[in-house]
Amino acid sequence: MHNTRDASLLIERQPELLLIFGNYHTVSALRNLFAYVFFPNFKESVKIILLHQCSSRVELARINSVFVKAKLFNVVYIRTDQLEVDYCLHYRDEFHGWHGEADFVDLFVDQTADLDGTALHISFSFITLDGVFSRKKGVFNGRLLEWVFGTIEHVNGTCEIHKIVCGNESDDDCSRRRYMIDATTPFDFVLDALASQIDDKQVLCSMIPDQFLVAAPRGRQFLVRELFFIPFQLSLWILLIVLAIAGCLLMLRFPDLFQNDLILMPLCGFERQSLNQVSRFEKFILFPTIIITFILSSAYESKIIAYMTSFPHVPSPRTFEDLLQAGITVQVESSTSYGVSNLTNNRLGYSGKSVEIRYLVDHPKSFDPRTKLTRLVILDRFSMGIFIPAYFVGRRNPLRDDFLRSRFEGLLDA
Repeated sequence: MHNTRDASLLIERQPELLLIFGNYHTVSALRNLFAYVFFPNFKESVKIILLHQCSSRVELARINSVFVKAKLFNVVYIRTDQLEVDYCLHYRDEFHGWHGEADFVDLFVDQTADLDGTALHISFSFITLDGVFSRKKGVFNGRLLEWVFGTIEHVNGTCEIHKIVCGNESDDDCSRRRYMIDATTPFDFVLDALASQIDDKQVLCSMIPDQFLVAAPRGRQFLVRELFFIPFQLSLWILLIVLAIAGCLLMLRFPDLFQNDLILMPLCGFERQSLNQVSRFEKFILFPTIIITFILSSAYESKIIAYMTSFPHVPSPRTFEDLLQAGITVQVESSTSYGVSNLTNNRLGYSGKSVEIRYLVDHPKSFDPRTKLTRLVILDRFSMGIFIPAYFVGRRNPLRDDFLRSRFEGLLDA
């Protein structure tokens, strides 16, 4: 090991245990040790046994500070000339040790079992429904915060919440402030969900997949004048108009061929001459026309009566094609929860995470007192995809396994 650049190439596979032996009395030796444990991409859970011959606790504390800086806490120090075993409780800053033999399972203690009130730093730049936060004790927070707070409280830790307000800063500076307390110290947990995952060793993926949903305005009520046209489809109305025009043309072209009106006779029953006394050709035209007119008029009247009982609506959009046909523009909100100040725009839809869209649809301001229904509906045949939320936890976060374990146990309890 000659320099820090070479150190990053020493480890190609993730080990479960590291055995380190050396004489670390000089500053250069400590720098080499730091390069060896910091730059390789070791997991935070790797176990380390360091064999040494340090005679004083001060020298041992210097070596331990190297591992603390590298955020590797599962370290056991064995003094080979006296068979002395030592380890440091990081969150209490206490050294414990004993002389003699020890079982391997007893060497490594759970460093995160008790944080001894250590404050963990949590940041956010925008508020979501999952991250709703209340300073009042006993008030329910968002499910994301309940998960984070519950995990930290379980290991006897405390939280410090930092709200990041970027102002007129550049995107790079704002992103850096969201993830870093200072130039070298990252936040312990960032509540802002990542749409695209960065280095997977610095993020924690949720075990609950989410979905991007689309909510659009519900189909409006038909106007009164529209009620007289909606019982039949457009194609049938066109056919009826064509037949009426054809009947008029026949009567104008051959006025002596028909004794009864081909339009009024089937529709209203107006009869100039008894059907028993008309020509066979006129009977051939009128009889089918009367039967078809009777069937269509009966269906038309029944639908009109039904509409008087329950006022009809335009079908609510269910697919992407329905949005296009209705001329609805979908608003994509990438960072913050939607406001609910105005939900009366019948040409505006919304897209977002499932919990936010359902909150928007079920919000009291979305209720229409005139129709007794919500103004928005979720498209059940179209979504904008499924994603797995990921949260920044920094490199070698010692609580990563605790967060995953508590999330999994919460799913089992649910």
